[in-house]
Amino acid sequence: MADKSTKAGAQKPVPIKIIVEATDSVASYYLNYFEVGQTPNDFTIYGGRIPAKLSPQRLNIAQDSGTLTIEADVEITFPATIMTGLIKALNIQKELFEQNNNIKLA
Repeated sequence: MADKSTKAGAQKPVPIKIIVEATDSVASYYLNYFEVGQTPNDFTIYGGRIPAKLSPQRLNIAQDSGTLTIEADVEITFPATIMTGLIKALNIQKELFEQNNNIKLA
């Protein structure tokens, strides 16, 4: 009996490396605040920017309520299956940053 992978038309997986190309037209955001949410299937990162200076009205609301509400500028959702790799990649970049800049991040 023939192996299923050798049947006519069957394709073998081809190992490839994926590289993300950052072009001049890619959207770019400065974000200094993040929240993370999750479902059984995925994670979502919400990112926003805390302004350096608040309007008097927003400052009063924040002081009265003890809460500053900011709008999310981006929402990034990805499958749970890549979370471990993402954490590893972020830790590698953090370590490289610390080494290259002689800075220890908390």
